[in-house]
Amino acid sequence: MAKAIVKQKEGKPEVTVEVLAQSIAEISKGMKALRKGRLKEKTLILLISTAAGVNKGDVQAVLTALESLESIYLKPEEKA
Repeated sequence: MAKAIVKQKEGKPEVTVEVLAQSIAEISKGMKALRKGRLKEKTLILLISTAAGVNKGDVQAVLTALESLESIYLKPEEKA
């Protein structure tokens, strides 16, 4: 299988699709781990909302979207 390359602006390194897929999976898994941690979700949302000056509903929507990135943008891994 040929490696697909995503080209960026001049002077910046090229990023392979595999690296992008791995990053998406890591972000999604990290968000799931953060939400399963000891911090209550309301507390997490309040902390981010206060620090960023963004309303709580928007923070919750972003956290949910980050957790869903893998299922939205990546195919399930094929088992060898």
